[in-house]
Amino acid sequence: MRATAWDLGEAEALLLVRMTRAGDADNALEQGWFLRELRERFGLSGEELSKRFGRTPSRVSRRLALVAELPESVHAHVRVGSIGAHAAMKYLVPLARANRADAEPDLPAIKQPAR
Repeated sequence: MRATAWDLGEAEALLLVRMTRAGDADNALEQGWFLRELRERFGLSGEELSKRFGRTPSRVSRRLALVAELPESVHAHVRVGSIGAHAAMKYLVPLARANRADAEPDLPAIKQPAR
C-alpha cells in the first residue's frame, strides 16, 4: 500500500479534496453550501474563494447568495429541478434581498416546465 502525507491545514485539505473530485460535479446548492462553510468556518473571503476555485467573484457571490438569501422551501424546488438554480440566483435572490417575504413568490409562475 502506498500513501502520501501532505502537510496541509484543514481548509487546504478540504479544497484539495474538492478539486480532485472534479468528475463529481456538484450542483449549485452544494457548491454554495461548501463555499459558505469555507467562508464561515475558515474566514476565507469571497475574493480568496474565487482565486482558489478559479471562478469569478461574481460566481462565488451568486452561489453564496443562493444558500444564504433564499429559504429552504426554494432550495427544495431547486434540488428537484422545478426551479432552475440560475433563475433562483438571478430573480429570487434580488427579491429576497429587497423584501424577505418576496423570497417565496408564486412558485408555479417560475417553475421550469416538465420535460
